[in-house]
Amino acid sequence: MQAEDILTAALTIMVVVLTAALVPLAVQLRRTLMRAEKLIEKLEKELPEAVGKLGESSAELGRLAAKLGSRVDDLGQTAASVRDAGRHLADTGELIKRAIAPWAVQAAGVGAGVRAFVDFLGRSCSRRKKEEEQ
Repeated sequence: MQAEDILTAALTIMVVVLTAALVPLAVQLRRTLMRAEKLIEKLEKELPEAVGKLGESSAELGRLAAKLGSRVDDLGQTAASVRDAGRHLADTGELIKRAIAPWAVQAAGVGAGVRAFVDFLGRSCSRRKKEEEQ
């Protein structure tokens, strides 16, 4: 019976060692499961609110994107209007230049002629005065 006693003692020691190894593992597993359960409970409470806020944020982003799109369209129309106004101003400037430039040249020519005539008269008068004084 000695073989049975040795075998029984060996089995007893193995069960004690196995139990000693499994107890801390079971305790840690229990702690982990408790934390996981608390996390799941917290997620169950907070997740619907977070999903709702995410939906609201998504809707707000959609509205902002639509506004931005319309503003970009408005900006395109404004740019086209400014471009057209610039063309009209350039055309008006060219028209004024063509219409007024010949008159300005003529007026300058007439002004130069009048000035030359006045200078001529002024010289003639001053010569006559000098001749009379002598």
